[in-house]
Amino acid sequence: MTDDNADSQFRAMADFLPQLVWFTDHRGGTIWYNRRWYEYTGSNPDAMEGWGWVGAVHPDHAERALKGFRDAWEAGTAWEDTYPLRRHDGEYHWFLARAAPFRDSRGKLVRWLGTNTDINDRIEAERLQKLLTREVNHRVKNNLALVAGLLNMQARDLKGEARTAVGEAALRVSTVAQMHDLFWRHASSRTVNLGLLVSELCQGLQHTWPLHRLTFEVEPLEVPVAKAMPVALILNELATNAFKHAYGTANTGEVRVRLSRSAPGEIQLEVRDFGRGLPPGFDLAATHGSLGMKVIGALVRQIGARLDVGAADPGARFVLTASAPTAEPIESRAVEDAPELR
Repeated sequence: MTDDNADSQFRAMADFLPQLVWFTDHRGGTIWYNRRWYEYTGSNPDAMEGWGWVGAVHPDHAERALKGFRDAWEAGTAWEDTYPLRRHDGEYHWFLARAAPFRDSRGKLVRWLGTNTDINDRIEAERLQKLLTREVNHRVKNNLALVAGLLNMQARDLKGEARTAVGEAALRVSTVAQMHDLFWRHASSRTVNLGLLVSELCQGLQHTWPLHRLTFEVEPLEVPVAKAMPVALILNELATNAFKHAYGTANTGEVRVRLSRSAPGEIQLEVRDFGRGLPPGFDLAATHGSLGMKVIGALVRQIGARLDVGAADPGARFVLTASAPTAEPIESRAVEDAPELR
């Protein structure tokens, strides 16, 4: 079969594909589009020749799309982008554009073959899902704030240990509300940057305990959400306990937080104070411990982690070691926060 026959058969086949198909000459200028391209854009071959396709791209994206394709053409590498294309009636749809270079038997670049796939329905569905998620997050956060407020109101009518217990419950609910908001803002569908989450949580704790100093050193670790939330709750309890018990109400002091990947597939969270140290006979597993320590123990067991406790001379040192396989964030191929197109 000759090259001309193969080319004719390819063009005939491409005319029946649902994608917009095109190819360029060796200089990157487009020399052929399939029938679907003209049906969608309402254009004609004269208007689309060379770099005419850029005129069909939404003005907000045209310069970026053109630069991206030219950069790929100069480098001789495959190209991919997402941008809106104008339909024959003036409306825009989002398309996933891809192109690959083709070379002859001597390795010389002879043309580019490209496709544009309509992904507008997916973009619209993702936008709607994000709006719904934002609304759910807003309602959950408000409901948690309401619960914390009711607990604080109840605490004002109580005295002694009961008042302290209800007040601490209100603080824990407020912390969960804060972490819920942090997770919503920083998490993908399955993972979260634990380093960023810990940083913001530490900043919030510093604001809650202004008489003390909280320093932190974190690595940007992408971990599963199911693992990150218990780790964040453990950090909150450990830091709060250090502020409350290591220095007493009349003194101020420092608490240090360090988050790192101690080994492949393993993270380590260290919380250390410089206060009075652990009480004699301290036992994390003791059932008569404080509520905070019971919460910590339950969370450690929940994620199958290990918590090592010891003296720091001065102060105390808590080291949480948990398995957390390296995870890549789940990124959508669609444009983030894609704007409404007119």
